[in-house]
Amino acid sequence: MRTLLLVHEYLVVKKRRGFTYRGLRKYWDIKGVYRDKKDPAHEWHTVERNIRELAQQGFLKRKHPRNNKKTVIFYPTKRFWNVIKEREGLIDDS
Repeated sequence: MRTLLLVHEYLVVKKRRGFTYRGLRKYWDIKGVYRDKKDPAHEWHTVERNIRELAQQGFLKRKHPRNNKKTVIFYPTKRFWNVIKEREGLIDDS
């Protein structure tokens, strides 16, 4: 869930529709609050793994730009935004 919130925060702050590993990593390094030396589960390679899992679960969609097969751009799906809305309490269950 922390990775999902990190991605959401990045997209809102940077006013972007998608992100790359490199862009998110730079934001993560600057932010610094997500790193906790006592919590090895939130090192950068864990964030990368969580991003891949989010894509496999349908929260993010992968796109490869035509001119560069190595770069991957991730875009949030409707499922991603639904979870964020639920988290913020914007969805009324009644």
